[in-house]
Amino acid sequence: MATIHNALDECSTEHPVFYEDEVFIHLNPKIGADWKLLGKQKRGVTPEQNEKYSLDVALHSGTG
Repeated sequence: MATIHNALDECSTEHPVFYEDEVFIHLNPKIGADWKLLGKQKRGVTPEQNEKYSLDVALHSGTG
């Protein structure tokens, strides 16, 4: 933690600090435990392919 705090204290235009994160977006719905009446099936609409997307974001710690 001290290293992180030191980097944030020294943040400048010559030494920028960024927060970075990524998220994976799955367009195929998760199928989990569920119940229906005996002899009935629940319908689930899914895309033709198992599409996945990745979103990467960086935020400058000094300017937001």
